[in-house]
Amino acid sequence: MSNLVYLNRSKPVIRLFRSLTGALSIEIDQDSYSKISLVRCFPYTIPNKHISVKSDNGAELYTIDCLSQLSEESRFVAEEALRERYMIPRITRIVSIKKRGSHWSWSVDTEYGVTRLMMMNLHESIRQVAPGRWIVTDQDGRRFEFKQDESLDTNSRKQWSTIKFQ
Repeated sequence: MSNLVYLNRSKPVIRLFRSLTGALSIEIDQDSYSKISLVRCFPYTIPNKHISVKSDNGAELYTIDCLSQLSEESRFVAEEALRERYMIPRITRIVSIKKRGSHWSWSVDTEYGVTRLMMMNLHESIRQVAPGRWIVTDQDGRRFEFKQDESLDTNSRKQWSTIKFQ
């Protein structure tokens, strides 16, 4: 039997906050945990419901039924933490794609600035999620969205075509 506690309106003393070191923390009645993470449970189509609270070692501690049950301050902290966790920058331009030994090196522009992606197995790192849309995951687990559409510059299209069907 699981010790998981499902948080609802009958357990109103829930406080989410950032510690002095910036770690996400939670206080529930007299229990306090730091270095927690928030994870959306399925379905993702209801983003503010069924939020799992996990310890720093990944064990599930609690489930928050709905973010609207939290105080305004705690809800703000939770929404910010979830935005950070599920942020997937969009690649707006591919500057270069090069193979160096067994590694692939991508230099790209994203909506958040310039970055470099390193990948071991290129085709295991690129997953098509819809026609003309891919999720690219680098060797550090960072995810980026790439859309092949008419807004791409000529060089980006050329770079993409060199790897797409290899």
